[in-house]
Amino acid sequence: MSDDATTFAFHPPMSRIGDAEGHPRNTGRRSSETTRDQSLPCDFLVSVTARFRVLYVLVVMEVGTRKILHCNVTAHPNATWTLQQFREAIPGDHQWTFLIHDRDSIFSSDLDRELESFGFRVLRTPVRAPQANAYCERLVGTLRRECLDFLIPLSESHLRGTLLGILKCCLLAVPKRLRGPRS
Repeated sequence: MSDDATTFAFHPPMSRIGDAEGHPRNTGRRSSETTRDQSLPCDFLVSVTARFRVLYVLVVMEVGTRKILHCNVTAHPNATWTLQQFREAIPGDHQWTFLIHDRDSIFSSDLDRELESFGFRVLRTPVRAPQANAYCERLVGTLRRECLDFLIPLSESHLRGTLLGILKCCLLAVPKRLRGPRS
């Protein structure tokens, strides 16, 4: 080669690279988007009333559209109550594949088996790794900052009504590009 010649290599876009038959190769991005759209993270958060009663809030959300599927409050969460909340939140003909939750004792192995009978693959987050359930943890943080940091609930019904009002307000404030397709 001469010194004045410029050489360069042409790299086609990743979507055009395929296997021997010409099918696009899975680059990982499409599979992560599919996994994200098929995931339902859930989590509990805690609130203390004016009479120092501890209340637990279960939040279930859909990651693909950032839609809050279910939110409910109880003073005594257990596996039976939690399973009933999932029955209320999840339709029989759902399209979700994964249910993500932390290692809280409320999520027992019996509950996981019941959720698997719904057609889910239950994913438990690693110990002390909140980033593994980042979408739901971010929602919980938003609920704390926007509502619970400024409110001392009087009862379960007071907290439930306040959270539902905040969630309706937040859902209306979500930009259209984050809402996903209209159903």
